[in-house]
Amino acid sequence: MHIRLKRFDLEGHIHFVTSKTKNNAHIFSDKKTAEFFLSVLFDCRKKYNFFLFGYVVMPDHFHILIQPDKDYSISQVMQKLKSLFAYRYRELSGISGSVWQKSFYDFVLISREKLIEKLNYIHNNPVRKNIVSSPEDYPYSSYKILSQLDLNKVL
Repeated sequence: MHIRLKRFDLEGHIHFVTSKTKNNAHIFSDKKTAEFFLSVLFDCRKKYNFFLFGYVVMPDHFHILIQPDKDYSISQVMQKLKSLFAYRYRELSGISGSVWQKSFYDFVLISREKLIEKLNYIHNNPVRKNIVSSPEDYPYSSYKILSQLDLNKVL
């Protein structure tokens, strides 16, 4: 039996979110697809007005640190992000069917220390997976552009 846990949507809190591709497909190993996902992420950031504190796009999943605006729940933001990417990705690639595993994992951050811990986890993920030897070598993370994100609003 699969037990579904209730999602806590605490307004004003930062969420560490993970979402995986369907069947763990490595669609983001393709440079164009990884870059395309990032463009969709940044488009959604503007359109749905959420703060973005960090991200990494791995071959078969992504992690983001976001704080939704009061007008959108974490579930709504994730539904918009995943569905918009899937729609455009299917259009561009000519594939059909699901792109994502159902739902997503999120963890509500309640301290500055947890935010820094999760940000370090995100940036070191490509190193742990032996994709690069240093976080600054990975092109699909926020490591090099932190000053352009919203971190200064909370630190």
